[in-house]
Amino acid sequence: MNQSKRVMKYFPNTLDNNQSDMLASRIQKHLTQHNWGLWALELKETKEFIGFTGLQTVSASLSFQPATEIGWRLDSRFWLRGYATEAALLVVRYAEKQLNMQELISFTAKVNLPSVGVMRKIGMSNTNNNFMHPNVPEGHPLQEHVLYRLLLAKS
Repeated sequence: MNQSKRVMKYFPNTLDNNQSDMLASRIQKHLTQHNWGLWALELKETKEFIGFTGLQTVSASLSFQPATEIGWRLDSRFWLRGYATEAALLVVRYAEKQLNMQELISFTAKVNLPSVGVMRKIGMSNTNNNFMHPNVPEGHPLQEHVLYRLLLAKS
């Protein structure tokens, strides 16, 4: 999935096998550390891996941390079926009811309208605080990111 130019269209690069393995290791380490994180998604009918969704702590390189980000990535064969929205809504409910979180954020390249659409569908609001992502090369068309926020009910 991470080697697909279509899936990684809104990232500066695709990932090779080694980089994908390193990402999986970081995801697993986060899950072990926090007991929550990015979870694999599978198709109910076939148990086929279709992507991931979940929560992660925001990198220290970003100015709006500490924060918890909700994110998703699906194999392109499963786009436009509502899976990202369905999974993200379950993650929101989990963050609110099980983890008692009060806020989630999400961000993506400004031009990534499909992910912005999911953000809106799950109730997130644009903060109008666009930023230049420090891990995207200067002047790259994907450097400008939008930042969305969702306030959760207080317990």
